Amino acid sequence: MGELSTREEIVKGIRFICCDNLPFMREIDMGYFHVGIVDPPYGVEAHAFNMGKTSAERAKLDTVFNRGSWDGKIPSKEYFDQLRRITRQQVIWGGNYFLDFLPATECCMIWDKEQAEGLGYDDFELAWTSLKTKNMICRRHRVKDAKIEKIHTTQKPVYLYKWIFSKLISAGYLKKGQRVLDTHGGSHNIAIAAYDYGMELTILEINLQYHLDGIEHFKKYTIQGALSL
Repeated sequence: MGELSTREEIVKGIRFICCDNLPFMREIDMGYFHVGIVDPPYGVEAHAFNMGKTSAERAKLDTVFNRGSWDGKIPSKEYFDQLRRITRQQVIWGGNYFLDFLPATECCMIWDKEQAEGLGYDDFELAWTSLKTKNMICRRHRVKDAKIEKIHTTQKPVYLYKWIFSKLISAGYLKKGQRVLDTHGGSHNIAIAAYDYGMELTILEINLQYHLDGIEHFKKYTIQGALSL
């Protein structure tokens, strides 16, 4: 399935769109979205990582992990300019890779994975934010999200997105029913958290297969009902 397909589906109030994010963003009014929560490519070829798997195990997972060179380069300056234009506040995972395009920040969000040393994974990940508040840390081991199947190489856990929503709400940057944008859907786990928090989420994904899998992933969750995440 082609990566440049365009398709839209609304499920339980969540708007799923398969498209190139830049043309979409160019058409949006300034400040239309209250918050942008995004996880763009870091440009580190993560699509080629073994992610702790043997070669044989990795081969069995190629339908999940081998879907094009989506992490070959970071987004353009225009992407970050457009994101900051159409969203009032931003949470940008991998912000340490994009410092040429982002100003200094008062607040970073950190995900401490609480994992043993020497596993080959990063011990933590960092998000640049536009928030005017103190730095924040979410401490929870990745395996505690085991109830949610892995459908993307660099999948962020549902509990992390729930933590982000809770922090944005408590700091007064977001309210139930307000508009949130994600420009790189990937696993689409943010949709589960947004649904639980009653947010009006628009989630973009250029790869049609990830888009379709993400919708099925979300539908499976909403049919099963809330999980203890």
